[in-house]
Amino acid sequence: MVSKGNEAGSVEKLTQEKRIESVMIVDDSEPSVFLTRKYLEMSGKCGEIYNAANGEEALDSLQKLRSADPPRKPSVILLDINMPRMNGFEFLEEYEKLVEKTELDEVSYILMFTTSDYTEDIKRAKKFKSVSKYIVKPLTSENVDEIIDEFGT
Repeated sequence: MVSKGNEAGSVEKLTQEKRIESVMIVDDSEPSVFLTRKYLEMSGKCGEIYNAANGEEALDSLQKLRSADPPRKPSVILLDINMPRMNGFEFLEEYEKLVEKTELDEVSYILMFTTSDYTEDIKRAKKFKSVSKYIVKPLTSENVDEIIDEFGT
């Protein structure tokens, strides 16, 4: 039998557990999107999961989400670098212009999520004020826990 003290501690722990309301995966690799989505879903700590196959599609989706009633936005964006049409760096340039132009109070956390561990890509990503973290693929349950702990509410 569990004592009342333990029950209270368990309830307190449950109410303090962090979650991420929504995530947008911006990646053209279907296997990567599938695995990333599965890890996020298995955590049980992520709400809606959106995905876009390139930066252009992601910007369109962001505009649609912001125009929705009520307006929405992903809490976290997992952004790949190498994609067709508009790569991750091009997305960041346009995203930062959009944030400045619309003077958004709340912006999403953008996590570079890529196979590139190339030093120049890491340095380039850190130059963007909207980039909160750089993660090298593949996503693991440990990465998911870190993301939720660091960027969840």
